[in-house]
Amino acid sequence: MTFHGTVLALSTATAFCVASVAQARTPKRQSKKMDARIAGKVAPPQGARVVRVTAIDRDVRAPLKAKEMPVTEYVGRVLEGGARYEIDVPAGTFDLHFELGDGLKIDGADMRVGAAENAPQLRERDREAITKRILVMKTFENEKHVLAIDGAGDRAKAIVKLVRTNPTTYDRKFGEPVAIFRWEVWNFRNRTGSWVRERKSLVLRRFMVAKRKMGELRWDFRPALGGVDVEAGARAERDADLRPIAPEPAPDDKTREASADE
Repeated sequence: MTFHGTVLALSTATAFCVASVAQARTPKRQSKKMDARIAGKVAPPQGARVVRVTAIDRDVRAPLKAKEMPVTEYVGRVLEGGARYEIDVPAGTFDLHFELGDGLKIDGADMRVGAAENAPQLRERDREAITKRILVMKTFENEKHVLAIDGAGDRAKAIVKLVRTNPTTYDRKFGEPVAIFRWEVWNFRNRTGSWVRERKSLVLRRFMVAKRKMGELRWDFRPALGGVDVEAGARAERDADLRPIAPEPAPDDKTREASADE
């Protein structure tokens, strides 16, 4: 898996409306009976403590709000002074979410692509090609950060952080300059040797915050905490390593263009 911190400023356009990657995302929840459990060990960053843990069901959307896209989640229990956790859930597939005492929040993201079990893993040159493809796409946001890319065979997924800091009509609506943050999972398919983004994508989180409070929004995403499958009446074990991951060098390719207002 490759993690990048590349930032791209692009001209404004109309809004474009580690778990195994060899498995498909399996069964959606059939009932809401809370008869399953997710549990595991926790390795927090040095000096930090876990204050909250939840399981997110991204197949069930909560009602939208103006400044935030809520998620459907089940609150768990932090045990043994933060060394373990457990969450009671219905049967289904979940991403884990951890909150630390210093304000950092960490979400899981399911990066499985549904490829055949024997499909070859993504090559570094494939990751580079997908990164370049992402960086040249025009979006409503004026910054892009490619956080992770994974896949197998002719399929891949990327976690992309999108930030709009340029002026918008929301500034007047909310009475002060605002920034819009989105974290999304983009799907890619290799068609005749070229990686193409598919239309379907998944919004992990969306926030609108005052620019003066941008520094307070601290969020990280870990594929290893995503895609936890649990059957009715069963228990799924998933350990959570929340310690910092040293990023690999970002690609040299960076494009900057003057960005027009909305």
